[in-house]
Amino acid sequence: YMQHNQNKESIIELQNAVKTDPKFADARYHLVLLYLKACRDQNAFQELQRAAGLDTGNLDDNTKLAEIYLLAGKRKESRQQVEAVLKKQPDYADALALLANLELLDGHFQKALEAIDAGLKKSPQSDRFNNIKGRIFFSQKKFQQAEELFKKAIQFGPDNSFLHKSPPFKSDAACPEATARSTSGTRTTTSTI
Repeated sequence: YMQHNQNKESIIELQNAVKTDPKFADARYHLVLLYLKACRDQNAFQELQRAAGLDTGNLDDNTKLAEIYLLAGKRKESRQQVEAVLKKQPDYADALALLANLELLDGHFQKALEAIDAGLKKSPQSDRFNNIKGRIFFSQKKFQQAEELFKKAIQFGPDNSFLHKSPPFKSDAACPEATARSTSGTRTTTSTI
């Protein structure tokens, strides 16, 4: 259902999945995203609280929970989850991308660049890290470097429709939160909200 943008049907299927297995973190993650997409913020928040109760110890699950917190505007909780993941595995790419976005939201461009560079060290052909770094350089008016990074991002992620949209608008440069929000997705479902 999700592949065909049948959101109501997807929500029903995911609700059934978490009733069957309340610890099914991936289903809870997608349910929160669908609730947010459907502007059902109260449902998303309730599901977020349920997801927060899951401490699976799985790095991917903890990173998804951090992403859900970030989407819900709960940066402190998101940062706690990200830091826990990076303590276990310092080069975990999804957590590094979220850390970069948290640093951007807090206006810490240098710390964001450090997280991105750590991610690029592990995954030099990452469209996500090249895109985020390009957006930082764009906001710093380093247009030539930004353009090179955007080209790399498109080269490494030709199927990522987000990358084929216009480069960041000038308003992004004036608002670090807009820049961070526009690059926060570690999964394609996030960037479609």
